[in-house]
Amino acid sequence: MNVTLRARTSRKRLPRGKYDRSKSTVDRKGEQRQRLLAAATDVFADVGYAKASVAAVLECSGLSRATFYEHFRDLEALFAAVYESAVEGTRRLQQKELDRQSDPAARLEGAVRAHYQRIGANPAVAKAINREVYAAGRELVLRREVGVSELAGLLMEGLSRAHSAGVIRREPDELTCYGLVHAIEAIGMRYVVRGDTTHIEEAVPVAVRMVLGTFGADVDEVGDKS
Repeated sequence: MNVTLRARTSRKRLPRGKYDRSKSTVDRKGEQRQRLLAAATDVFADVGYAKASVAAVLECSGLSRATFYEHFRDLEALFAAVYESAVEGTRRLQQKELDRQSDPAARLEGAVRAHYQRIGANPAVAKAINREVYAAGRELVLRREVGVSELAGLLMEGLSRAHSAGVIRREPDELTCYGLVHAIEAIGMRYVVRGDTTHIEEAVPVAVRMVLGTFGADVDEVGDKS
């Protein structure tokens, strides 16, 4: 299969099978792994998981097949690494925002903003992990399910604080929070699909009002504050 990929980065490539001998083995291995993850993200986003191949990843990364198999057993393992890296990065940003705020509405807004900023900065990653995960096998689908459930739990925890503070009138429940996590994700992916992620942050107050309004907040007041 021939796959033509657009060059999305300015990474300097060494001739295949060669490496920078000035770097330590640990640094070199870490750099190789990151190059494979970045290349795989582009491949999965461009052609989809079903049409992706190790050869396409190697073409995009400039690395050798032997190097690939030093890091990953197969394409599925590589996709899992791309997925876990992206999810962990989003979690860190969201937790940073949650730790920075005490007001329940501000915490929610900060977490949503961090999520959309990450999508906007890495649309290929968002496309790969949200669209292609369902083609990557049952194990990855289950991982995504666990991740969404964890986010739903985090959202419910924050909304419980909002309920205690009188920001929302109805006590949150897990199933509704689960649906809202998917809704927030879908709004962000709308900008990715349309190729308009530069404007993705305009969706932040919309998503916040959607969440808080679902549980009986005064959405006009929330809108004024955000």
